Amino acid sequence: MSNAFFTKAIITLSAVFTLQGTPAFASDDSEWSLDNDASHLHFVSVKNNQIGEVSTFETLKGHLSGNGQFALEILLDSVNTGIEIRDQRMKEHLFNSKTNIAFIVNGSFDLSKIDDQKVGTSSQHTLEATIQLGNETVDIQTPVVIQTLADDQLRVTSVSPVIIATSSLKLDKGVDKLKSLAGLRSIDRVVPVTFDLYLKPKSE
Repeated sequence: MSNAFFTKAIITLSAVFTLQGTPAFASDDSEWSLDNDASHLHFVSVKNNQIGEVSTFETLKGHLSGNGQFALEILLDSVNTGIEIRDQRMKEHLFNSKTNIAFIVNGSFDLSKIDDQKVGTSSQHTLEATIQLGNETVDIQTPVVIQTLADDQLRVTSVSPVIIATSSLKLDKGVDKLKSLAGLRSIDRVVPVTFDLYLKPKSE
């Protein structure tokens, strides 16, 4: 076979691998949904100034559109602290989950910045979003890493904890009630939150 044949074959294979390694995220009609089974969100509470406990919300819902707009619902009834009575107290006295169904998080990403990002690679971005609970809102800004996965999936991970003050969402009275019920000297009024979210194309 001629050298020209091998050269053509190498160029063709290179083009194929390039196309496979660079997913197209720029289309405005694209949409991703949150994979709840693969995703995680944790928060840390500190009581009596020295005992830290990690808790989670087990049900997350969300989607990301092709123009970069995203929405996340953190269902309050899915809180899991590892102690059932504490879960019930948080639902009733802290979150008022019969009235407030979820934390609602809305924000946006500039997806054009990851248009040429190959599968398996990642980049750091600044996430700007608003968290809402009932009529209360708080704005956050935090660094995140966005990783491109196979099959046009995305992984969005917090670089450092997002620090939420309980006063920003008018939760201080609920914290006081929890402290009284548990007979504690104190519960910290700032809460670190971390997340690791997986998004898959909505057509799946």
